[in-house]
Amino acid sequence: MPAQALWLDREDCEAVTSHPIGPGVKALAVLWHPDGDRILVGTSDDDPRHPPFQRLLGGRIQFGERAGAALERELMEELGLRVHVGRFVTMLEVLFSYRGAPGHDIAIVYEATFDDRTVYDRAEILGLEDPPHHAVWRSLSSPPVGVLLAPEGIAAFL
Repeated sequence: MPAQALWLDREDCEAVTSHPIGPGVKALAVLWHPDGDRILVGTSDDDPRHPPFQRLLGGRIQFGERAGAALERELMEELGLRVHVGRFVTMLEVLFSYRGAPGHDIAIVYEATFDDRTVYDRAEILGLEDPPHHAVWRSLSSPPVGVLLAPEGIAAFL
């Protein structure tokens, strides 16, 4: 039996995409520090009711956009920095809860490097968006105690 196409009208699309945290397809970057032990992560400790976590940088892929292009766009928007997208790392399906709302994402993960090599000398990077993203280098050999790494399951691929 041939596959049937699913057609959604504009109202259906708006209903599906208006959920605040999903469902979504994201492009995320593993940005290795040259020391080989640290990766650049965004911090999220803005809600004292939930444990702090750090996440790979990146964001939602727009309709018709390739994952690598989305990653380049997102890092330019978030940090004002150009990256070169490298090898594919993995794809993860992530079910989560954030601020009491359920979320469901597909994360496409690539390695990436900064075009500007001086970025690797910075201890932290303050982003451009409002509120600004705060990015720091996370050690994989001695990660911060009690700070989760998102998306869940990514540590197995690093």
